[in-house]
Amino acid sequence: MTTLDIVPYDARWALAFIEERDRIAVALGPLALRIEHHGSTAVVGLAAKPVIDIQVSVATLHPLDRYITPLAVLGYVHVPHQDDAVCPYFHKPKTWPHTSRASRSGWRRQRTQDACISGVPS
Repeated sequence: MTTLDIVPYDARWALAFIEERDRIAVALGPLALRIEHHGSTAVVGLAAKPVIDIQVSVATLHPLDRYITPLAVLGYVHVPHQDDAVCPYFHKPKTWPHTSRASRSGWRRQRTQDACISGVPS
């Protein structure tokens, strides 16, 4: 089992997200409808695992090769798992982008999760 350390909030996480968001936006172009920082590192002042979670919303998830190939150029590896059909996962040390089909319910679910983490309604 892999363990993650929880570390004090680091203001550089926001900048790290912006830099990676811009790289992903260039790599995916118009395929990326929305790219958002989410999870514990997105909450100012919150101790967190030092990994930037990124939500990439797309119109359709399949075929996955349309995402695997350009993200691989940035160093990301697709990690197959049981939820691949609805939320393909990519890994690079310290950054974990997730792709999901852009929908009001998916976006609302993620914003609700972020609000629960932060304690601030979205």
